[in-house]
Amino acid sequence: MVQSGFCLFRRQAVRVCCTVFILLALNAAAQTREADPELLALLKEAAAENQSFVDRFEAEVWLLDMSNRVQRWIRDPQDRLEMLKLVHQEATRAELSPELVLAVIHVESLFDRF
Repeated sequence: MVQSGFCLFRRQAVRVCCTVFILLALNAAAQTREADPELLALLKEAAAENQSFVDRFEAEVWLLDMSNRVQRWIRDPQDRLEMLKLVHQEATRAELSPELVLAVIHVESLFDRF
C-alpha cells in the first residue's frame, strides 16, 4: 500500500513537472511569435512565389521555422529568406531533404556564402 501511494505521488509529481514545462515552452513560444512585421511580409512574399512547396501554408511554416533556426548566422531577414528559398528549391529538385542540405551548409561554413 505504501509503494502504491508513493507511485501515485510520483506520477502526480511528473504530471506537475510536465505541465510546468509545457507552460514555460508555450510562454517562450508566445514571446518569439511576436515577429518583426517586415519579416512577416517577406515571409508571405517568399511563400507565395516559391514553386518547390506543395502549398502556401507548408511554405510559410517551413520558412518561418528554418528562418528562426538560422537567424543567429544570417541576420538580414531578406537574405535569410532568399537563401532558404533557394536551398529548398534546389534540394527538392535534386530529391534531397532541404533540412539535410541546410545541415551540411551549417557544418561546412556556418552559412558564410564566401
